[in-house]
Amino acid sequence: MTINPSTVLTITAGWNRWVEDYINQGLGFKNSTVGLPSLLDGKADNFVGIGLSTTNGLGSGARALNPREVRTAAMDLTKIHGTHTMTTGFMFVGHQTPNAYSNQPSFNFGPGMTQGPDPTTANPATGWDFASFLLGTGSSGSVTTNASSVNSNEWYALYFQDDWKATRKLTLNLGIRWDYQTGVSERHNRNAYFNFSDLNPVSTAVGINVPGFLVYEGGGNGNRRRLYQSQNDNFAPRLGFTYNLAKKLVMRAGFGLFYSVNAEIGGYQGLDMYGFSQTTPYVGTVDGITPTNLLSNPFPSGLIQPTGKAKGALTNLGLSTDVWEGSRPTPYVEQWTTGLQYEITRTI
Repeated sequence: MTINPSTVLTITAGWNRWVEDYINQGLGFKNSTVGLPSLLDGKADNFVGIGLSTTNGLGSGARALNPREVRTAAMDLTKIHGTHTMTTGFMFVGHQTPNAYSNQPSFNFGPGMTQGPDPTTANPATGWDFASFLLGTGSSGSVTTNASSVNSNEWYALYFQDDWKATRKLTLNLGIRWDYQTGVSERHNRNAYFNFSDLNPVSTAVGINVPGFLVYEGGGNGNRRRLYQSQNDNFAPRLGFTYNLAKKLVMRAGFGLFYSVNAEIGGYQGLDMYGFSQTTPYVGTVDGITPTNLLSNPFPSGLIQPTGKAKGALTNLGLSTDVWEGSRPTPYVEQWTTGLQYEITRTI
């Protein structure tokens, strides 16, 4: 929109949505039909994953349904005043990533259970992972009850730029930009970050200091709404000049600092929502040579059930935990450039 002969306003907005859907070949398979416990039929609607150390495994993965949404808005105002061409503006980008994963039990098999004649001594001439699989003597594995999530984050930016023709020979490019990215949040506050320093409540029971525990986002008690703290001092300068060194020779140089995306769209789709998504490990053996639980009944005590936030700082205690740290600096790139331009002829 032209406000007057020296002022132009531009406003843009956008909305983009697409769906990434991975449908595996084993979808709808009932694992009880091949001798696995029927409890897996209600947890996994696809063929189990069989990992073999030297032979091609079995299973085609689990279904993943991931709709994606990106919303954008921007406003730019350009004003020409004398020898100055000034531009200022605002930008907003919002990411939203709902994620729905089906569950796929996985079991791993190695040659150790079929090696001999002395099982305590490795013998590369004997043992076969597929033979261990046929015997149902696995080494490790797990099954996860996956909770669906709706993660989102936003990006805001303000900028000002002045292209100033200081003299007949010199033009300066002076600008500053401010970027602000929010941390990732989940619609129902089911994500958790990790407190590495404070003591876990289990310390009292075990009699030693055990630092570290999960902290759910939101929910009051001073807990932040986002998975990590946002930086509010991301200022990015833009400096450059063009100078006419001689009649046909021009020099250009510039510097810019650019902040990149802290959590790209989809980059946090694999976050485990502990307490809501729950993994039950398969213990095939304790010492590597004696079967503990056979594949025919891999979870004799049943599956660990999700507890939500009920256990607080004791959530997932004693189990493997993958989390984001509470502090996540914004990555950035510095770009420097300089160059000479010379007119050899009128057309070159």
